[in-house]
Amino acid sequence: MKTASTEVKMIMAKTVEYDNIYSAELNMVVAVDSIYQYMSLMNSSPKINDLLLQSVVSNRKMQLQNQINALDEKDFLLYKKLAGNINVFLGVKDSIRLAEKEESIVREDLMRCVKENREISRKLKVGGITYERK
Repeated sequence: MKTASTEVKMIMAKTVEYDNIYSAELNMVVAVDSIYQYMSLMNSSPKINDLLLQSVVSNRKMQLQNQINALDEKDFLLYKKLAGNINVFLGVKDSIRLAEKEESIVREDLMRCVKENREISRKLKVGGITYERK
């Protein structure tokens, strides 16, 4: 009988421990989801303040890392890995934004050059104007 009550106490203690881990894990799921949701909003609209959004992501990432560091690491390895990769994701997202901006500038330059070429070709055909290439 004594062995059974000892086992029940151990089971109850483990149940409380697992419930605490499960509760912390649910909180981390919400935290990671909100961070990635905010990251998906970055550079999606000119109406969104990206600097403020980046600050929110950074603050939430730090809060998540503090939560992970306060708990047993072996239970939250996935979340630690996700939090560690947030900077990589942000860097890639910023690189994509810069590439899109550069592409837009190059496209505008190309369209301007095509327009100038049409105008000059039209003038050459109509007025016999000579065009000196630079």
